[in-house]
Amino acid sequence: MFNVHKLNVVAVLLLASGGCKVQTGINSGAGPGGAISGGDSSGGGGGEASAAGDTCADPQNHCLEPDDVMIGESDFTQGYINVNAAKAQSQPNSNGEVTFMKLGDGANQTTKYFWKTHPMTDDEIKVGALMIALDFQDGGMYRGPKSRQQATTTNWFLARIVNVDGLAQGEVQVSGGYKVSREALRAVEGDTSPRLTTTGPEDKFYVKPDYWLVSTSKLPESGYISADLALPVKAPSPQTGGEGQFLKLGSGELVWTKYAWRQRLATPADMKVGSFVIALDFQEGSVYTPPTSREKALNTNWFIAKITDAGQAYKGVVTLAGQYPTKIDGARVIAK
Repeated sequence: MFNVHKLNVVAVLLLASGGCKVQTGINSGAGPGGAISGGDSSGGGGGEASAAGDTCADPQNHCLEPDDVMIGESDFTQGYINVNAAKAQSQPNSNGEVTFMKLGDGANQTTKYFWKTHPMTDDEIKVGALMIALDFQDGGMYRGPKSRQQATTTNWFLARIVNVDGLAQGEVQVSGGYKVSREALRAVEGDTSPRLTTTGPEDKFYVKPDYWLVSTSKLPESGYISADLALPVKAPSPQTGGEGQFLKLGSGELVWTKYAWRQRLATPADMKVGSFVIALDFQEGSVYTPPTSREKALNTNWFIAKITDAGQAYKGVVTLAGQYPTKIDGARVIAK
């Protein structure tokens, strides 16, 4: 954990004198989604203002007050975690825990997992940075709150930025494959996560030349291994025993592994029986095909296997170990 930065609890102990009485609901879906009050648990919109006159005093701060803090039940490791807006009710105890009042239902929660946040500035929007956003979707993208009620009665979520190539269009991609609007991003103060940059452009399959493939296994003698696109934090070297540290671009997890390979697009000359091929674990019909979106490229497993049959390469398809027909166009190979 990045030290949950020691809040100036004296500053945030401006105790709330009340709160909206709302029903409580827990999102049990596979992805972010679900308001504490209202909304649906599939990641759709919810928690919008329903009371007459409910307005947002500070739209630039996402309708939050200066002493609002985000709290959770665990630290971030991968994917996302649900967090809620709250106000501090105590000083930290000997374990670093603070008692907070959740602004949605008024319940008290004691936790050491809390984060002070602020709207992200342009220079803070980097791959690797943690961010917090409201769990509210509109048009397939997570967006900021429209009212104080929505800001306090809807879950928020904490995730890692994994791609900023859509920033010119007003969006970033975060761990789990979710798109978040630029205006909805909140920075996590005290976040010491590595900030990474990429140098090459995406190809037509949304993969960059400086992406690596990482796995928990060595290249297979038979069958296949699963792998993930990742960016190097520390490249493998003799000083690290051949291991490298990588940021997985799907889950946002930071991992150390010695099973990591540079990659490039395959050419027809690469399509030889016995050669390793990297393919996206996604089928159209019975054939494995390349990604059709950035979300699919980064958030879908890839696999590595040997070519066992190149007899239909003239049709644009080879068969990989395990009897997996795979399109040559979009397949990738290990770069030497």
